[in-house]
Amino acid sequence: MEKIPAANDPTLHSAPLGLEVGLSSELQLADVVGALSYALDLTEGQPPGHCLRCCWIGSHIARQLELPLEEQWRIYFGILLKDAGCSSNAARLCELYSGDDRTIKHDFKTVDSQRLLQVAGFVLTHSNPGASLRERLRTFLGLASKREEVANELFSTRCERGADIARRLGFDDGVADIVRCLDEHFNGKGLPRGLRGADI
Repeated sequence: MEKIPAANDPTLHSAPLGLEVGLSSELQLADVVGALSYALDLTEGQPPGHCLRCCWIGSHIARQLELPLEEQWRIYFGILLKDAGCSSNAARLCELYSGDDRTIKHDFKTVDSQRLLQVAGFVLTHSNPGASLRERLRTFLGLASKREEVANELFSTRCERGADIARRLGFDDGVADIVRCLDEHFNGKGLPRGLRGADI
């Protein structure tokens, strides 16, 4: 089994599988989008190289599945652009939690969104940090009372905006759909559309 490289591993910085799609002989599209992915890592509260590492994993899975080269190309760029819409909900997260959106996004990655107690604990500990307990509870109760509505709004905004950005960058609907399905889960309990299995 091939070892998954760390986020700072230099082997992550080139397009695998013959997927080099050039802008010129000196500058590859993969290099430009790979560099953009570092900015996306920052806005998502992830360590530098997070998107590249995800892309490396996804590309190797696509290769093992022996998907057509065109589909591998879409997966490669779709994963690099997976967080393209993540800044679109930053202001709303700050408003809802009265806290830092990057910290909220980073910390939420460790929460199993299917476990209500974990979600409730996360919301309570991240609501209005630094405020009085009364204010924090008020923020918590406000979020809890409209949990599904807020979650759908945040994920839908992020996924649709990301897909739109991919299209504006000149990628096809296949790449945009990968970005759009970022937060869908195989079991059908993801967001925003609740797609299941092969429908993703």
